[in-house]
Amino acid sequence: MKLQDLYYGNVIPCQHDVRRESDYAKRSLELLEMCDRLEKRLSADDKKLLNNITDM
Repeated sequence: MKLQDLYYGNVIPCQHDVRRESDYAKRSLELLEMCDRLEKRLSADDKKLLNNITDM
């Protein structure tokens, strides 16, 4: 993958596989678990706000 291909939209990074043992995969899983725990503690309005933040 070249930077030029990414710039012109020929490559979409999220379509590439991530190795399960990679630091990125481990941290992504940790982040998802923390968001789930936080969401359980929030009110309905706060959940909407969290969803808006994560969607951005």
